Amino acid sequence: GIANSQGTTIHNLIHKEVQIETNEQLLSVILHNLIDNSVKFTNVGEISFCFQVNGDKISIFIKDTGIGMKPYQVLWCNKINDPFADLNDTPLHAGLGLIMVKELIKAIGGKIYVVATLGRGTTVEIIL
Repeated sequence: GIANSQGTTIHNLIHKEVQIETNEQLLSVILHNLIDNSVKFTNVGEISFCFQVNGDKISIFIKDTGIGMKPYQVLWCNKINDPFADLNDTPLHAGLGLIMVKELIKAIGGKIYVVATLGRGTTVEIIL
């Protein structure tokens, strides 16, 4: 409803028969937070989510045409892939939802990769 009132269209390109073996509740919280962020920062745009299988890994992509994340936010998000990354490196302007997403992705053994361009949008890849 919020996306619609902002003139934003959401496209779910994931077939309803796709199954992912992971903690359903944690993955649901992760996706809800990421989609909520996309809706919050996309006006009169598009949000889509899709998936890709690469060997034994599954990637879920959430892409929007919103305002994009700042470079320091992208770097911080991508630090989850660094075994020496520390939650203490959290930027001052990181929302609680994004902090939680990073911790939950680690909890389910996943990774996150973010690509963003200011003013053009953000793509978040969750690798499971």
